[in-house]
Amino acid sequence: DRVPSSLVTFKQIGAGAVERTVNSKLSERVSVKDFGAVGDGDAGAGTGTDDGAPIQAALDAVDDIYGGVVYFPRGVYMTKQGFTVKARTTILGDGWDSSVIMIHKDAPDFTSNEDALFYINGGASVNTELPMRYVHFDSISLNGGDNYTTSNTHNGIKFRRTIYSTVHNCEIK
Repeated sequence: DRVPSSLVTFKQIGAGAVERTVNSKLSERVSVKDFGAVGDGDAGAGTGTDDGAPIQAALDAVDDIYGGVVYFPRGVYMTKQGFTVKARTTILGDGWDSSVIMIHKDAPDFTSNEDALFYINGGASVNTELPMRYVHFDSISLNGGDNYTTSNTHNGIKFRRTIYSTVHNCEIK
């Protein structure tokens, strides 16, 4: 018989750790692999599985009010699309040399509002009176595919009406 994760407990090793449910531990961050991303890209050739839809699904799964972490385990994640991000979202990888999000060589030119790999827009994502808040990129590489695209529309991150956001330990090409 299967036991639901809400009934199984977990206790971190270390002094002062408290017991909690596995369900609570697993909900701390969302992995793009939970939504079907493969991360099998070839950075030199600009080829591999298009992980665009699973990545956007993971970004959409982050709570609208409280935000969350979208995790990219080691791999090269190819995409033919740009992404929108909600407030209070952290994009987290295993290091800029280990977790790479890259434009696929067959990606079309992005259009007006999607002219960046990640588009953070305060006007469309939250109350139009307020800017987007607390969007963080940490330990990840964003690559627009300059080696094989002729367009200049695949820039790394575009912030619009955004405050209290950071880019830390990242490589953006």
